[in-house]
Amino acid sequence: MNRQHRIWIIVIGLLVLSSPLTYAQDAPNRQIFLAIDEAIAIALQNNLDIQIQQYEPESGKEAILEAEAAFAPKIEASSGQVFNQQPDPQNSPEMITSLETGITKRLSTGGSLGASLQISRSGLPDSDAPDAVDTQYDTQLTLSVGQALLQGRGFEINRMPITIAQKQREMSVSDLRAEIIDVVSTIKTTYWRLINVRGDLEAKRLSLQLAYDLVKINEAQVKVGTLAPIEVLQAQATAASREVEIISAEQTVQDVEDQLKLLLNISDDNPAWDASIIPTDTPLSTRQPVSLEESIRLALANSEQLKQLGKAVELQQLSVIAAENQLLPELNVQGSLQLNGNDEDFGGSFSEFAGFDDFSLSLGASFSYPIGNAAAQSSHKAAKLDLDKSRLSIQNVEQLIINQVKQAVRGVETSYRLVEASNLALQLAQQQLDAEQKKFNEGLSTNFQVLQFQGSLAGSRSGYTGAITSYNQALVGLEQITGITLQQHGIVVNE
Repeated sequence: MNRQHRIWIIVIGLLVLSSPLTYAQDAPNRQIFLAIDEAIAIALQNNLDIQIQQYEPESGKEAILEAEAAFAPKIEASSGQVFNQQPDPQNSPEMITSLETGITKRLSTGGSLGASLQISRSGLPDSDAPDAVDTQYDTQLTLSVGQALLQGRGFEINRMPITIAQKQREMSVSDLRAEIIDVVSTIKTTYWRLINVRGDLEAKRLSLQLAYDLVKINEAQVKVGTLAPIEVLQAQATAASREVEIISAEQTVQDVEDQLKLLLNISDDNPAWDASIIPTDTPLSTRQPVSLEESIRLALANSEQLKQLGKAVELQQLSVIAAENQLLPELNVQGSLQLNGNDEDFGGSFSEFAGFDDFSLSLGASFSYPIGNAAAQSSHKAAKLDLDKSRLSIQNVEQLIINQVKQAVRGVETSYRLVEASNLALQLAQQQLDAEQKKFNEGLSTNFQVLQFQGSLAGSRSGYTGAITSYNQALVGLEQITGITLQQHGIVVNE
């Protein structure tokens, strides 16, 4: 499988289909010649479940950005104006215009930084000149800092929403990968089944042709008087019953073709809707090397279910850490420095900051702890129980996977033994029919015996085809449980 597929989270890029599907236009019924890689590519492009699942990782990316935004600086601003209709020349200004702006930032340590600037402009009536107004500018620059010392302290606690969003997105990518593996495996299994039912149909058609050939031989012998007319009737009856079997087999082929078209999501307005599908790939008929130990190792390493359970355990561990932090008292410290300026000139009010002519410094701490802290203790115990449960779930799934691998490896080995046995049965059935036909031509056998051997040959042909396709389906199952399906077809899920 040297073709490459690249599955993107939002847009599926398929490098497989360089040309449209090949049609047999001159056939009475339109036919589609389909390779297994082409079937996989079409399914990945058209499958609605995959298209739906692809939105989850993108939504997860947005959840990460949303969690990171909590640490983005925040700018605030406000302004106002106050009018005094009857100002007191000694105290009340005629008009106050104020503006306040600031920036705050939450820190990953559990603290915060802030800076704010307040500016106010006051108009006071001049006592010496009633019609004049004295303008005063008051400015305040405040720098503040706060830090949690116990509860809410540390990078791990404060960045936990980001970590959770990242792990949840990783789980959604794993879900997408698992969905793709399921689709590819189902396509391959159905593809081999179509080969199986087509092989069965072909075996029945060959059996019918043999019956018709025997009818002609019988008719010729009746004409020359070496055979009774009743013998022709027996051959014709057998041919008619085989016609019935062919009609049933043709229906089965059409049913499996419809199943494959459904997986390919072919619309009813597509020319392929009413066409027959002709598989162009040949199933493997040689023994493939299979190691139980290596298969178990691959299955445990590649299992998307185990990966998701592992992420679930990591999320539970974060819940335990968060619950442990809630057991601590709240102890926070705060500090602020405020610089003040006052002047009739706007710029002059700022110049007083440099000399620290008027400033205030404040330091403080706050403490809080609920007596008993029962809620936090219960949450902590519940989080630990959930973590233990998740860990046990991993052990349980690992045992199930190992058992599934054993069954899959056993199925592959058994299927190949059936291939060898059915191949031998086919060769012997052909030899028996050839020998019986020779005896019949020499007058040493009967119609009944020849027809019996023809039926045995048809059954052996169908059995051999079924054994080969079952073997290939068993290999598909082993690929799926060991998690190498995507590697086998060069499919990459880019995160």
